[in-house]
Amino acid sequence: MRIRNEITIPNLLTSMRIVVVPFIVIEVLKERMHVAFYIFFIGGITDLLDGFIARRFNMVTKTGAFLDPTADKIFMVPTIVVLSLKGFIPSWACFILVGKDLFIALSIGILYLIKRNVPINPTFAGKSAMFLEGTYLLFVMVDAFVNGSGPTKILKTSFLYISILSAILAVLSYVPIGMSIVRGLEFEKKI
Repeated sequence: MRIRNEITIPNLLTSMRIVVVPFIVIEVLKERMHVAFYIFFIGGITDLLDGFIARRFNMVTKTGAFLDPTADKIFMVPTIVVLSLKGFIPSWACFILVGKDLFIALSIGILYLIKRNVPINPTFAGKSAMFLEGTYLLFVMVDAFVNGSGPTKILKTSFLYISILSAILAVLSYVPIGMSIVRGLEFEKKI
């Protein structure tokens, strides 16, 4: 693999998602939620663009396949945690949302240690959960800078429960994939 071939526009967009995380955290800690909102929104747009550009212009790379879901977790987890620490997200919701990402990441890591070449593609439920959680976080930030007025509070609360449900469904969507990989390993040992 040549490194030059891995430096693509989609991979640079994905990397931007990682780069903006400290700025989001700092702005939330300073309770400058309007600034955090705009930075998070731009980061979310890079998530939509990187995959589209990679597929549309045949720029799919092994680096991108690994980097994109990793960047998603690096982008979301600190944002969820800092919003929870500042009291904008209930701690129980933080536990579930972060727990989903940790469970999936650890499961994939363990499967990778057992069998090096583990092709695990994101599921529809996993992608949906990421989108819904991102939408929830945007509503959390908007609600914070408009001081919880009317429709934003309703949307924030609605997306909280939708995000929790989607996180649970995402975890459940990966369980059969993991089980089939484990069964495949057991089958290989018998041969």
